[in-house]
Amino acid sequence: MGFVSNASGSADETLFIGGGGMIGSAANLGTIDMTSLTVTKLPALTGDPELTGTGLGDLWGFFPVAGTNKMARVSKIDKMTAVESNQIPLTSLTGMASSWAFAFYGGDFWVFLASGNNATVVYHVTQNGGTQPVDMLDTKTRHIVGAGVSTCAPTVPIG
Repeated sequence: MGFVSNASGSADETLFIGGGGMIGSAANLGTIDMTSLTVTKLPALTGDPELTGTGLGDLWGFFPVAGTNKMARVSKIDKMTAVESNQIPLTSLTGMASSWAFAFYGGDFWVFLASGNNATVVYHVTQNGGTQPVDMLDTKTRHIVGAGVSTCAPTVPIG
């Protein structure tokens, strides 16, 4: 799940949810109304993404490796049709995912991924497709499964 600004720079936001019964199978995209706590179902997705939003009002998903001949990827997801675009293949991320999280900050994406019984590795993913592991957290014994980011987080690199 992930909060997404309703428009670029907007203070209004929507909580998107995604997932299915089995990893790698068809999944549902939906929204949760934060007042009534009701779910609105949107068109189906392929895969089980972790979702994040940007202050620009875009919904993005990290789709982990979910089976043979499947490739991990980051994709922009249309908030109404669930159609993927701006796909960033993550060919260096291999192995069946066991836990994952995803965030957007400072114009780039951050993937937190554990495969099998291995601990989480943090990857910095740029929008032009660069992917590199980041050794900034002691994740040797941790399995990170959530990475919330404010929809007002910077949309361009800082510093």
